[in-house]
Amino acid sequence: MSKLSASFFLIILIFSFNRLSTQNNYLDFDGLDDYINFGNVHNFGTSDFTIEAWVYLDALPSLSKIINKGQTQVGTPSNAGYSIRAENNLLSDDIEFRVGNSDGSFSVAKAPVATLDNWFHVAGVRSGTTITLYFNGLVVATTDTGTTFDVDTNVEFGLGALYRGSLGATREFLNGKLDEVRLWDKARTQAEIQSTLNQELAGSEPGLIAYYNFNQGIPGGNNPTETILFDQTSNGNNGDLAFFSLTGDNSNWLGSAAPLPVELISFNGKRSGLQVILSWQTSHEDSNRGFWIDRLTQSGLWETIGFVPANEINSTTNNYQLVDKNPKAGTIYYRLRQEDYDAIIVALATISVNYGIDSAVFQLYPNPASERVFVSEIEQGEYMIVDITGLDVQQGIVSLSGIALTNLTPGLYFVVITSDHHSVIRKLYIR
Repeated sequence: MSKLSASFFLIILIFSFNRLSTQNNYLDFDGLDDYINFGNVHNFGTSDFTIEAWVYLDALPSLSKIINKGQTQVGTPSNAGYSIRAENNLLSDDIEFRVGNSDGSFSVAKAPVATLDNWFHVAGVRSGTTITLYFNGLVVATTDTGTTFDVDTNVEFGLGALYRGSLGATREFLNGKLDEVRLWDKARTQAEIQSTLNQELAGSEPGLIAYYNFNQGIPGGNNPTETILFDQTSNGNNGDLAFFSLTGDNSNWLGSAAPLPVELISFNGKRSGLQVILSWQTSHEDSNRGFWIDRLTQSGLWETIGFVPANEINSTTNNYQLVDKNPKAGTIYYRLRQEDYDAIIVALATISVNYGIDSAVFQLYPNPASERVFVSEIEQGEYMIVDITGLDVQQGIVSLSGIALTNLTPGLYFVVITSDHHSVIRKLYIR
């Protein structure tokens, strides 16, 4: 019940991007010993920077490095550097953007958005003292580091693992696939990230210091000589593949990184009374059966709360909506997934809706109560009564006539009161 004390407010995240049309090959990592080493490159010091990648997770052990430079105690300075990694912490599957300082401290921006068996895009942006994690073009976590971290370290840059060279054993191997890894010596805006999210680059874009498009090798064929990942910029910071089998359908170059099956314009959420209205819009659909909406539970698992069929007629813009009639207090994550007629499901986007206490002075009286309770400082609004197990046991309209307590056994309850832009939670004892 501790989450009932969080504050009521709403974060709406909207994004748009172009449909991927030119992306070809990618690289599969077996999760056992595969990684790519680039040497001691891509040091950003105290400058702003952005790192990006397309990722597909086949499995998620406790820790899986996607992009890594430093972030280990054996480096000099200890813990300095940066990384994007996936983490299974038993309660949720997180994506983390970690930034470490030369004094050994580090900060993390993370969100429970990691998904298996889906392509998704991640980006980490450092702008001064602010670090921001993006998932499919959406801001999902932001942290203020307090000071501008110096991320330079002697630990070598790597993909698919925490590679420490002669300083220590390689670990945190990625079991999945990588494509379109990009590094920028500037803090890219959300609009900039979205504008190129589903496009290959030329390699000469301003601020782009390294670009790995993975368009190499024979997909699923024998590639024993294809052991270097080439930087598509003029900087030539190429990487050496280590321990890849380079043959067959695993630990090898594979083909046709799947494009998103719909062109998503926006996905947002809005609280309306005691409900959350989720809406999204597309501008292109291809063999689309419909959309699933999932909500993250307090135990860290995704639960499906509804399915919305695709529009029968695919128009220039397609609008969809689903209402969560039983949202839980606290920060709520919603995930939008799309299913095609081949039963292939792809995660498109995740947003968060946060609830909490407003500064309104609503009070309940009498308290304890038996048959009816009144609310001060309110003429009309809505209420929801929740028992100590978190179950919604009664809801309705509250006015000057108060709230009739119907068939409620004696004990402690929580009353969520909403009026205009004011929302509070109050304890109620029923005798």
